[in-house]
Amino acid sequence: MLEVARAITEARCRLNHTLMFVAFDHEENGAMGSNFFVDHYLIPDELKRARARFQGAFILDGIMNYNDIPNTQDLPMDYAESLPGFQYFVNNTGNRGNFLAMISRNEMDNHLSRKLMDAWQDLGNHQYKLFNLAVDMGNTIPDVSVIQKHLNFLNSDHATFWYHNSSSHFPDSLNAVLLTDTGPFRGKMKECYHSKCDDLTVITPEKLQFAKKTADALTATLVELTSATGAGRQIQASWIIVALHALVLFYAAKLLRYV
Repeated sequence: MLEVARAITEARCRLNHTLMFVAFDHEENGAMGSNFFVDHYLIPDELKRARARFQGAFILDGIMNYNDIPNTQDLPMDYAESLPGFQYFVNNTGNRGNFLAMISRNEMDNHLSRKLMDAWQDLGNHQYKLFNLAVDMGNTIPDVSVIQKHLNFLNSDHATFWYHNSSSHFPDSLNAVLLTDTGPFRGKMKECYHSKCDDLTVITPEKLQFAKKTADALTATLVELTSATGAGRQIQASWIIVALHALVLFYAAKLLRYV
């Protein structure tokens, strides 16, 4: 998150839309941080009082765990049931953890997911893949049976934007996509997720390049969404800064960027 902010700032982009970077805490405790942000700041202060138009949020929840070794990737049951084509692809390519998953809603979040996918493809280096896992969920809070069926699609701060607690006086659902390396379903994180062995020894050059491509794609996407002018249209995140941020910052809990 901070690398994207650095890249845009140092390029002296002139943004025509507001860009905000936010780090949430307590995601594991009912998404307390993002809930408070959305319900007590974003909606009342920006969307209602200032009448701002919200384009969307990109939620980063683990973006560095890359593993191209066969049989290192598992998938939650609801991924397989909701997106059998994706399950087939992962199985057919050796169950490798060589992709970043982008969780979005069909139609609702398309303008965010498509722009990020375009930016990702433009960067080349197809060793690192991005998959859009678009689920059929609408703009109203689903019933219990739907939530149970899609539990792992709702297990992060993006769900706070999709289905916020202010619907009684602000009925609009807020667009958001989640970027995740699937956390405890990949490689060493199957045993080290939220454990002491999730330390700096897990960092590899491939993982840093994986994180770098994510930062580059996000930077290009934000430049597009904010209608930025100036040098910003040519910027990319630098390798050395991403490496330093990986060592120091990528272990921060949950990161948000929204336009």
